[in-house]
Amino acid sequence: MNKLTLLLLVQAAAVVGITPPPARAESSVNSSCSMKPFPSAQDRDTVAHNEHGIELAARGCYKEAARHFRRAVEVDPHIVGAQFNLGVVLAHLGDYDEAAATFLRVIRLDPEHVGALANLGHARFKLGLYDLALDAYTNALRLDPNDAITRTDLGVVYHHLGRYEEAVESFRSAINLKRDCAEAHNNLGATLQKLGRHEESINNLEQAIRLRGDWAKPYNNLGIAYVSLSDKQRALRCYREAARLDPSLAEVQYNLGMIYFAPGDKDAALRQLRILRTAAPELSTQLHKEIYKRQVINVSERN
Repeated sequence: MNKLTLLLLVQAAAVVGITPPPARAESSVNSSCSMKPFPSAQDRDTVAHNEHGIELAARGCYKEAARHFRRAVEVDPHIVGAQFNLGVVLAHLGDYDEAAATFLRVIRLDPEHVGALANLGHARFKLGLYDLALDAYTNALRLDPNDAITRTDLGVVYHHLGRYEEAVESFRSAINLKRDCAEAHNNLGATLQKLGRHEESINNLEQAIRLRGDWAKPYNNLGIAYVSLSDKQRALRCYREAARLDPSLAEVQYNLGMIYFAPGDKDAALRQLRILRTAAPELSTQLHKEIYKRQVINVSERN
């Protein structure tokens, strides 16, 4: 496989745990986060703060929700629900360091809190702490071995550690538990690519597309599989479809640039380069080097 093409793995879930109250199930995600002032008489009411935080989180108001969860925890540091919900919204805000620390506090209060263990794995993964993420996911699965989402996320960690056979086993286990898990099929296809098992890879990527036809990532990975089989026309169709579905996906724009340049279509490759300059400067630099590499070598030879 061309080492410069970019595979896309995904975790099956980001952070999970906050379920909106039934009355808020249809609340608008785009609504304003401003709400009426919280009654001062309830300032030390941990249940009220936790429920108010859940309502705000259901509307996507994570910063405001975090303030209420923090206040609930300040009043009662042993309230597991508010601690857990605080970790969830911190992860949604991208504060994975504090989210991980919060999930650890939950686990100290309740060592068998499966949600905290799984979300701790996610936070550690986002921090690049793959061995620690592996430990958290393994402990979560020890308590709930039939969780397809956690098995998928465990497979992603194995993949990033270069333990591809174990990743394949994890993804297959997830699929056995949840046949319609598009993320597991996509990730299994991407990992089989790494092992050079291209036909198996294609079968799983096509299944991911059948399950989620509007998802760009399996199209990108399918394009890479066809490149590996020297089928550039099918690869190009896959990359174009991925770009149509998600023009912001920088890896797809890079792969398009590479496949345009391979047969010498420099103008098309340069168009992709311009797209990448603002979307992903590092990939833009890499593609630039590939496009102009031969020219630089020729100049050096003339010197």
